[in-house]
Amino acid sequence: MTHEAIVRAAEQVVSELRADGHHTCLGYAGVSTAYHSDEDSTAGWITRFLEGYFLAVDTGAAQASVFSTSNVALFAALQGFASQQPGLGKHEYAEIPLTDEVALVQTKATKVTPEEDVFLLLFRRQRTIVLATSGNLEVRREEGMQTVRALGKWLLVERGWIPMHSACVARDGRAICIAGEKASGKTSTLLNLLARDGCDLLAIDKFLIRDAGPNLEVCGLPGKAGIRVGSAIVQPHVLAWLSGAAESFFPRLSPDDVEHIASTNTPEQLRQRTEKIHLLPTELAGLFGASITPAAPLGVLLVPVFDLGLHSPRLVPCEPERAMRTLAASYAGLLSKGEGFLLNFFDLSDAILKERLATLLASRAPQVEAYELHQNHRTNEEAAALVASVLTSAA
Repeated sequence: MTHEAIVRAAEQVVSELRADGHHTCLGYAGVSTAYHSDEDSTAGWITRFLEGYFLAVDTGAAQASVFSTSNVALFAALQGFASQQPGLGKHEYAEIPLTDEVALVQTKATKVTPEEDVFLLLFRRQRTIVLATSGNLEVRREEGMQTVRALGKWLLVERGWIPMHSACVARDGRAICIAGEKASGKTSTLLNLLARDGCDLLAIDKFLIRDAGPNLEVCGLPGKAGIRVGSAIVQPHVLAWLSGAAESFFPRLSPDDVEHIASTNTPEQLRQRTEKIHLLPTELAGLFGASITPAAPLGVLLVPVFDLGLHSPRLVPCEPERAMRTLAASYAGLLSKGEGFLLNFFDLSDAILKERLATLLASRAPQVEAYELHQNHRTNEEAAALVASVLTSAA
């Protein structure tokens, strides 16, 4: 099949889905993405995944669109046409120009066995994506959610936000950012703040930041919470949830599995284990009787430092330069998560965004209270008390 024939087939799919497909439009912070599908359950799954952040809005407001299809003829033609890339793995893709206005992206769904081909046809001028899969429901859900969320994020970046990778909570209308190195205890600190300090959830591990006049403003992005066994065993709320009868969105470990892993590994080994308990943001917030606060001005920066030898936690003020370095290191590049193909739609670059972030932090970060929180799995109660004194003074 020729390039032009591929494009015509995709345009026909778009026309048919506009007329007879299942439609929803999800908006967040002033941007919105339409989702069209020839299958009726996926939109509901995606809507629930993004709940607490993205809300259903009028489809006429969409600034970008995704058309999800398992059209057999189109999928077979794409498989036959696209160059095979056996080395493609997680977050990798191959991009093939079809016309001046249309590009084909070939990637892999790596969360299913065996892995499956996934194709995205990008219509640049309309900011439209035709997402073609085999019809595997798990693949359609995951790829559809990832694409809708990525488009929403990039639309916000286009409007001045900067993508970051850290956890955030909110209390008394102000955000507390938890930033640090991998395995430093960010998730444990997040859980501790939700469980013991009366905080609401803002972001599990991804957020956006921008200059909002006198403040830095942060805006959360929905994502799957992954709680390691070492963090779960010291959180009674998590253990109670695992033992409860309430249905969960993702498959979950049994309490017996958690107990066995915890009893057969040292605390240091638990930090390296790959098993995680997965929850939606709404499930995580509800587990602690909290709500989701999707956006708030940044009031406090916490930098967790895991120290296994500690008997009492320590809260150490950070110099502004340390705070700036920590936040700068939390920048999430545009090419991460295999989203670089969206540069077909957006005139953005990491160089521009990093420069924007550096300017932003130089002018605003010194106004943010910042602390290193030295802690371990034995110090949750005392660490919560230390943080509570800071949050009270910052309110």
